[in-house]
Amino acid sequence: MSSTDGLDEMSTSATTTVVEVDGPEIRSSEVAPEDVGLARSAFEAVAGGTPAHNAAVTRRIFAGEGGPARDLSVLNAGAAIYVAGRADTLEGGVRQAEQALDTGRATEALDTLVALTQSLAPS
Repeated sequence: MSSTDGLDEMSTSATTTVVEVDGPEIRSSEVAPEDVGLARSAFEAVAGGTPAHNAAVTRRIFAGEGGPARDLSVLNAGAAIYVAGRADTLEGGVRQAEQALDTGRATEALDTLVALTQSLAPS
C-alpha cells in the first residue's frame, strides 16, 4: 500500500493504493479517507516528525484528542485490524480502532506492552 501524497502508510490527505491478495486472487483499489467515514486532512497535519514529536502526538491521541492525527492513526490501525481478519471491511476495522481508543482498551493494551517490555529489559 502507498498513498499518493508520499506517506509510507494509508493517508487521510490523499488516496491510497491498496493491493489485496486473497489466495490466487489479487485486487487493487484506491481508498480515500471519505470511503471509511474519515475527513480528508492537509498533508502538513499528518506528516510525521521527530520521535519525540510523534510520541507526544500518540500520547495526545490516547488521551482522547481528536483531529487529523487521530484519523490517520485509526485509518492505519483499522487497516491492520482488517488485514488480521478481525473486521469484515476496512471501514469496520476503522470503527473498531476508534472504539478501542474511546473505551480505553487501546491504552490498556499499550500499558500492558510497556510493562512487558520493561520486565524483559536487562537490569
